[in-house]
Amino acid sequence: MHNAYTVWLTGLSQAGKSTLADVIEEDIEINWRKPCVIIGGDEVRAAIPPHLQGFDAESISRHLRYLAFAAKMLNKKGVNAIVDCISPLADVRTACKEIIGPEKFFLVYVATPLEVCKVEDKKGIYTRTDVRNLAGVDAPFDPMGDQNATVLTWHDKTREEWLKEVRQFVRGMILSEY
Repeated sequence: MHNAYTVWLTGLSQAGKSTLADVIEEDIEINWRKPCVIIGGDEVRAAIPPHLQGFDAESISRHLRYLAFAAKMLNKKGVNAIVDCISPLADVRTACKEIIGPEKFFLVYVATPLEVCKVEDKKGIYTRTDVRNLAGVDAPFDPMGDQNATVLTWHDKTREEWLKEVRQFVRGMILSEY
């Protein structure tokens, strides 16, 4: 069994995390022939009971710890994990790193400005009046500084340019040990 890692993608809602996760997964599976699973924060949230789906700090912490535990279990079985979720709280990002293991956890900040996220908002989340505690709007998104890499998605990049940038990151940080 080979070493497996977790790439943890964080950024504001609609920053491009899911798109980037798809690019990374494709590269790992097709070009490196390594197993990989995307753990999408939205998908997992939709599968858990409504009373656990809050956006307060406690609910966010619980949700992200679930994702970290799932990634850790995949890594133990030799499967790379890509977690794409907002992860707004620095202390919770640190806790997730500890759950997975610092040597297996690679934090990537998808640095898309709020104004761009609002323009790219396919879900309509920024225009909904019933959404409360939205990170970066009316709830905190703690400053980054502990990330392994930053991806700037708001520049006009093609899929190939993103893939080239991500491939360099993956090669340098994750798959060099295979």
